[in-house]
Amino acid sequence: MQAVAKNILPDENEVVQSVVESLLQVPESAHAAVRFTTLLLLGELGEWMDKHPAVVVKPVLHCVLRSINDPSLAVAASNSLEAITSICRDHVKSHFDILLQVVSALVTLPIPTETAVRVVKGVTKVCSRLPDHQIADALHQLCKIHVDELTRICQVENQSKVVAKTSSDPVDWLDRLASIFRNLSVNAKKSEQHPCQLAITFTWPCLSMTLDKFQTDRRVMERCCRCLRFALRLIGHQSAPLLQPLVTQMVRLYNAHHHSCFLYLASILVDEYGSENDCIGGSHLDA
Repeated sequence: MQAVAKNILPDENEVVQSVVESLLQVPESAHAAVRFTTLLLLGELGEWMDKHPAVVVKPVLHCVLRSINDPSLAVAASNSLEAITSICRDHVKSHFDILLQVVSALVTLPIPTETAVRVVKGVTKVCSRLPDHQIADALHQLCKIHVDELTRICQVENQSKVVAKTSSDPVDWLDRLASIFRNLSVNAKKSEQHPCQLAITFTWPCLSMTLDKFQTDRRVMERCCRCLRFALRLIGHQSAPLLQPLVTQMVRLYNAHHHSCFLYLASILVDEYGSENDCIGGSHLDA
């Protein structure tokens, strides 16, 4: 049925609604494998649901959210949620507060980082559809979930060695933050403050602390630079207040460890600021 679902025309009005209603009636007492497959199938029907939001989006979303806290269903529910939020983003934006709670719950759920990143990606796309005056606060809350975890890791004394794919691995949280900055799409006027500027300014001290804490770990440095790259691209010239401390730290860490990721990040800065007279010379781009 999953294979068939991918080929169903979004405008189909005779059969699919009955199928979805039947899937939603699968009891919680059903075998975990049946519920797992049900969740995956619901995710495959995202394009159809986008054309029939009044009928199914809300009950399907609630079904998925109920399942995401079940360890045996968390991966399937997360994959389904990413599909639904990515495709039906305009229809689920009224549920953004609930989606934030789900992202927060992912902190303790036993799911792969890749799965969590996909969920964050979908929720970020929903954030992009919020009214302009709501985006800044929504993005701040979305970032704070991951900034708090990174801060917790960085504040552990005598911990500079990373155990990959554990809750103490900063790469996990850096990848989630990078997904936010990479997938947010906002049409901001150059003459106005970018709605994402405050969230990125809030995130910077934590990223700076991560760079210092794990400066000998190439893997963490690469992911941190990747996160910064997406953040800088997102707000463009409005990242100017971060330029001085960022360049100073990059030069210091590159001289100490020669991580090539700093050279790539430097090329992004040159691309963004190379034509700005105020940023040329001194300790800025000529560094």
